[in-house]
Amino acid sequence: MITIKDTIKNILLFDNDTIKITLTPNKLHIINYDEIKSFSDTKIIITYDKEKLVINGKGLITKKLMDSEILVEGVIISIELG
Repeated sequence: MITIKDTIKNILLFDNDTIKITLTPNKLHIINYDEIKSFSDTKIIITYDKEKLVINGKGLITKKLMDSEILVEGVIISIELG
């Protein structure tokens, strides 16, 4: 029997294999990426599920870096998925 608690957990939790990208003013939070291919203050290239995420900006810095989780701050100009 599925309880209300289990249903709420399923809604709040996302698949741990799925990349999650949250963009707020001057911040980009990425969870469940595979690898950071390159990082500079103007461009970040990250791979996930055999795909590529390219972030272009100005003054990009890492505010949080953990296993498969990164928080980037700076002026984000564009995000390319593919």
